[in-house]
Amino acid sequence: MSVVPSADSAFYRPASPAQRGMWLSWTLKPDKSMYVNVYAYLLSGPIDIRVLDEAFRDLLLEHEVLRTGLLQVEGSVVQYTKAPTDESALDVEDWSRRPVTAADIDTWISEQRNTPFDLSDPPLVRAALLRLDAQRAVLAVRLHHAVTDGESHRMLCTELTRLYRDCAAGRRSTAATYALPMRRVEQERRWLGSKEYVEALTHRLAELRRADIIEFPAPTDESPLVGSSVISIPRRQVGALLEHAQSMGVTPFSTLLTVVSGVLYRVSGKDQYIVGLAMSTRDESVENQFGYFVNLVPVALSFDEDMTAEDLLLSTSGSVMSGIMVRSIPFEELVASLPELRPVGRPPVVQVVFGVDDASDRNHRISIEGVSSENIPVTGSALEFDLECACTLTAEELVVRLYWCNALGDSHVASLLNEIDRTLRWLNTHLGSLVREWPVELRWER
Repeated sequence: MSVVPSADSAFYRPASPAQRGMWLSWTLKPDKSMYVNVYAYLLSGPIDIRVLDEAFRDLLLEHEVLRTGLLQVEGSVVQYTKAPTDESALDVEDWSRRPVTAADIDTWISEQRNTPFDLSDPPLVRAALLRLDAQRAVLAVRLHHAVTDGESHRMLCTELTRLYRDCAAGRRSTAATYALPMRRVEQERRWLGSKEYVEALTHRLAELRRADIIEFPAPTDESPLVGSSVISIPRRQVGALLEHAQSMGVTPFSTLLTVVSGVLYRVSGKDQYIVGLAMSTRDESVENQFGYFVNLVPVALSFDEDMTAEDLLLSTSGSVMSGIMVRSIPFEELVASLPELRPVGRPPVVQVVFGVDDASDRNHRISIEGVSSENIPVTGSALEFDLECACTLTAEELVVRLYWCNALGDSHVASLLNEIDRTLRWLNTHLGSLVREWPVELRWER
């Protein structure tokens, strides 16, 4: 860990519950690259590395949160912000004198992805440039969730586009523009101390105690794995199902969650269980600020084949709406209050996480005059749960990415893939055979 900064170089502020949870995870596993996102771009054209470095330095200057780290002071986890420096903010590697393959680039990006942060040593955003030749380079930007969330990609591209243009014209930033959102921190502190919060927490705890944690049967002839699979399903196979659900007022998010719920019901043998949903807590006061404005919301789901498909869809939709209503209750507070849902050696309360990615996120890119920018997909989970299911819905297909960690073996993964197909068939049949082209064309790779 880094040396604690002196009082005259840091200003301490209370850490949020989510930041305290990340701090604890980091202290337990400092060599793990958890809560880290990486965005990578192939830049083609006359890239001015000096200007790009200046743009990153100005990004850190203007946004205090990106210069913010976490420390433990007198038993409490706090935030502190480093003063801006003139040090380079861009690590540059030159591979222009050696042959480079696509696999080499993927390996380099994976190394960036798997490099852990020291949360006590901000900035918690790092940039690296891999020079391929005089006209091409790969830019990788690594961000920690202690100071960023899913909106960060859009903001990163917008800010770097603006700052590169200004730096190229000789217009450098001179002062911090975006201070830490302390008003938001104070609002959260008041909420956590209110009577209404205590009532909401009590009701939430009672609801979760009625559900079970998900325990996958132990692998019988194999070791648990860490890995991922990608499944592609043509849009025509799920489009009618999604449209029918929307006619009932059920969103695509809740419809896909119903499919996952059916899979968990069959794989785990339980009919009521908890699934974690990452929900944004952003509002207009922090619309254009970097920061972690997300809460992991556990929702209690159930699946019963004696229910109609319509009732199952509406039940899942109701659970999602209930989660939205209480998304401001910090996940870390639920964990502390539910010791019976903290299995030894397993993620507490939530073992399975579900989300639907925004397909438009892939369209965000850095715009530099005379330079083309192409997003490079970066795979991998920023979290450590038994299973994470991330869906992306495009005009052509539904892509399901499964990430698993330490609880599943090959037999489990094969079972999950089969049950996705089986659950889609079941919903299709019970909704009046909306799709007549079966079997579903599951295309998957490990």
